[in-house]
Amino acid sequence: MQYETTGIIPDELIPFYDQNGKWRGDSISWVSTAPKAALKAIRESHLPESRRTATSRSGPILLTALFWRSKQPLTICYAEIKGSLIVSTSVKIHAANLRRVGGHVIIRSSHKIYLPNLRTIGGKFECAKGFLLNAPRLREVGEACRLIGVVPPKLERVGGTMTSYWAFNWEAPCLKTVAGALLFHRAETVIAPMLEGVMGNLVVDSLTRKLTMPRLKYIGGDFLADNVTDLRAPLLRSIGGDMDTGSAVGFYHPDIRVGKSWKIHPTALNDWVIRQTARQALRGTDPDFEI
Repeated sequence: MQYETTGIIPDELIPFYDQNGKWRGDSISWVSTAPKAALKAIRESHLPESRRTATSRSGPILLTALFWRSKQPLTICYAEIKGSLIVSTSVKIHAANLRRVGGHVIIRSSHKIYLPNLRTIGGKFECAKGFLLNAPRLREVGEACRLIGVVPPKLERVGGTMTSYWAFNWEAPCLKTVAGALLFHRAETVIAPMLEGVMGNLVVDSLTRKLTMPRLKYIGGDFLADNVTDLRAPLLRSIGGDMDTGSAVGFYHPDIRVGKSWKIHPTALNDWVIRQTARQALRGTDPDFEI
């Protein structure tokens, strides 16, 4: 490592220090294969204060990560945090000017979390206690996302698995893609009008009765919605794994391709044929189906 031979901390390692200049980067992937002597040196290093911040038109930038363990409320004045934002205590968080976090945002607070201008999180976003989360402009999470209660209304993309807890009426009006699984715990209704694809599994729990995803076209893994009675996904055509829509009497289409098995409602196919026949009759033509 460069630090072992020169004593100079490379710029690319700065986000793995915290706001006090302490090394926090042992979680990054290459650490386990780095030479022991180099690791010992970097762990004992201290980032000078002059290299921890920069300025921009939007406001000051924290070039490191920000770790908070104090029981005092946290006020963040930075416009950007290059590293991660880790809050391990339950405190109020006020970050009116924060626009971007390059690393992870992990917040274990159940108090008010005020992030009105945050737009992008480069890593994962974990806020599984944050019923009072206020992030109205958040558009993108680069990795996994774990939230409780409502979804940020402008959220468009999640780069990993998205897990939602205790959002009884779950609605994501702008969400377009989820690059991992989409998992729900304790959601009665699920509405995602813009969602087009889920790369992993889409799983709802036994409480969910209504699921509306009018633009959904593909699910890369399993689609498990066995207790959903009102299922509206008219464009869905591709399922990579198993599919269970055993309670949705109105859900069937012959062009849906399922990678493994599909459990449908016992009368769904027959009801679909009846509906198609009625539509053709209203048009004044003879029905001609390949089922």
